[in-house]
Amino acid sequence: MKNSKLKTEYLKKYKSEFPQELEQILNEYEGFSGLIGESYISIFTSNDLLKLNDEYEVEENIKEFCIFASNGGGKAFGFFYTNPFRIMEIPFIGMRETDCIEICSNKNEFFEKLEKGEV
Repeated sequence: MKNSKLKTEYLKKYKSEFPQELEQILNEYEGFSGLIGESYISIFTSNDLLKLNDEYEVEENIKEFCIFASNGGGKAFGFFYTNPFRIMEIPFIGMRETDCIEICSNKNEFFEKLEKGEV
């Protein structure tokens, strides 16, 4: 991974190993903002990932959850870090676990859905 410091900080903060799927996303798309197929996405940088989770008070709103990207229109993409990796969509405003919608279980499926405008 480009930023191994993130893995160390992630483990320290969440007491969980850094997800391989997220590592692959960051290796290929870290800091990307723009269209992928029919969908707009902004993927956080390694330097901003934990900081933005703190600023958006993600952990205070949804336990054991981490966001890594935004659609630029009020929704975030994230995952529960204590469960098997599944990408979830969640609104920034009114962020609650009951509002999480499962999108997919891996990076390839996520980008296929972006291409088709399904997320």
